[in-house]
This record gives sequence, structure tokens and C-alpha cells, in this order.
Amino acid sequence: MRLTLPEPSKIITRNFRLVRLQAFNALRGGNHQTVDLGEPIWTCEIGTAALDRAQAGAWRWLEGKLRGMANTLMLWDSSHARPLAYAATPDNASARIGVTTRRIGSSTRRSGSSFHAWGTPKIVAVDRANARIELALLKPFAVISEGDYGHWDDGPRRRLHVTGAAIADAQGRAIVSVEPPPPASGENLPTAFEMYRASGEFVVPKLAVQHSALLSADASLTAVQTLRKTHA
Repeated sequence: MRLTLPEPSKIITRNFRLVRLQAFNALRGGNHQTVDLGEPIWTCEIGTAALDRAQAGAWRWLEGKLRGMANTLMLWDSSHARPLAYAATPDNASARIGVTTRRIGSSTRRSGSSFHAWGTPKIVAVDRANARIELALLKPFAVISEGDYGHWDDGPRRRLHVTGAAIADAQGRAIVSVEPPPPASGENLPTAFEMYRASGEFVVPKLAVQHSALLSADASLTAVQTLRKTHA
């Protein structure tokens, strides 16, 4: 089960770091060898401001629902909720519009799609060797800055990347450098590349709710990205 943080979460620290699993060997002459032992993964440390009793209860309930590391938590960097060039964009410019479809003899179904000030980017190609993705459906001349985030779903796996700088062309296409490199497979393309509250899927080895003598509390957690097959 994929869970999210309580609202309001009252986060004051959220440290996202990309960790590489590597072996290092120093050689004569100042050279070295570096070997990747696995996919790079994100880690995260979160701390909150003072919580009232109801808010502390919501964090305790989250701790229960996580069932240790049996379930996962979707986390995003609250200090970088949208691309840097659109940091002042109000939330209503990153909305969802619904389209209702009626069928005779069946129930009404509703579907939606996101639209943003920078467009509705989709990954149309991946280049693992050069750590790049090709995006379409950006707004013409949309700006992507170094350090922006984006996520996409690769089958059951949520991929979270940090981007290099790029500017879309007049057709809304751009080739963007990303870290970590995208997987070599492109079987699920095209697929949406979400840059608003771009999130990763994490397991939570530690979540603590600390109470004070003033009937307030604060919460903290540490989390590690998972790329395993998960429950939807």
C-alpha cells in the first residue's frame, strides 16, 4: 500500500539525497576505479514543527498503517514543489481537469489529466548511456532548471530524477539530462513525467513521535527509496 504524509504535515526539514552504491579502489599514480553495485537510490530525513494532539495522532496513525516496512510512503521535496522557473506559480495553475463520459446502461466514469504552466510533459524516449530523456508536450520554450525534480512510473516502479537545465523548442520538445540515469527499457513509453510534487516511493525504517510536557509533540522519520515491485 502506498501512503502519503498527514495534512498539514508541518514539515520544517526534509533532506533529500541521492545515494550511490559503489566500490572504490585507489590505484598508483592518483588513478582510481569505481564500480556501481546497484541502482542509485534516494534517501530522505524529515522533521516537523510542534504538533498539536490531533496532528500527533495523525502521525501515530501513519506509523501504524506503515506496519513497519511492509507498506510504502510517497515523499516529495517540499522545498522544490515545482520547477524553479515556475516557483511563484499558484497552485491553481497546477490543477486537474476532469472529463465525464456517459455510457448507456452503465455507470458514469470520470477521468482527469494534469495541466501546468510548463505543459504536460511526457517521456517519449530514454537514453541510459548518456543519462538523458526526451520530453514532448511541454509548453513552447518552457524552462527546466538544474535541480528540478520529475517522476514517472516504469511499470510498478516509481522513478524519481533530478534534472539538468534545458529549454523546450517551439514544438514543446526537449532533451533533458537526468540523474540517476533512466532504465534502458522503454517498453512503457510514452508516459507522463510529473514535475509538480515529483515523488518517490520509500520504505520507512524509523518513524518517531516525541511528546513534550507542554502537551505538544514533534515527529521525525528516515526513509529509503524502494524500486521493488509494490502493491498499488
